[in-house]
Amino acid sequence: MMVSISTPEIRNVENDYFSAQLEPLSQGKNYFDRFRLAVTNKTSQDLKIDWNKTRYLYNGRDSGVFVFEGIVAENIKNATIPPGIIPAGQTFTEEIGPLALVARGPLGGKGAEAGKITFGMIPSGESGILLVVRQNGNTIEEKIIVQTTQKEVPK
Repeated sequence: MMVSISTPEIRNVENDYFSAQLEPLSQGKNYFDRFRLAVTNKTSQDLKIDWNKTRYLYNGRDSGVFVFEGIVAENIKNATIPPGIIPAGQTFTEEIGPLALVARGPLGGKGAEAGKITFGMIPSGESGILLVVRQNGNTIEEKIIVQTTQKEVPK
């Protein structure tokens, strides 16, 4: 049986504004299908994650935006995804997946299916995020990358 592994398991970055962690998640599957992003605001003012400019990076290339539970399809289409607000001294955590790997059906769903996302398999290689954060007109960008591979394990 093949399973996904990540090197490192969790990647940490830090700057004067925030510390951030990116962790590939498998949610009971034998492959990664999303990431947990945790960003801690180290400043005395709110930070805003710019989801419209934040990108999924695969093997060094921009591979589109990230999506998460509750995101509105129209906001993705129109590049009007509301920012993720991180109050001073607080930590923001979200499970995110690349739009390019999401099953399309649920994004346009009705009723209980509206906003439900089915994440697809994150391929082996360098995967990560170009995280774009804003504060008082300043833009702070951090690349956070992990290496994912498939490994054979005994059943």
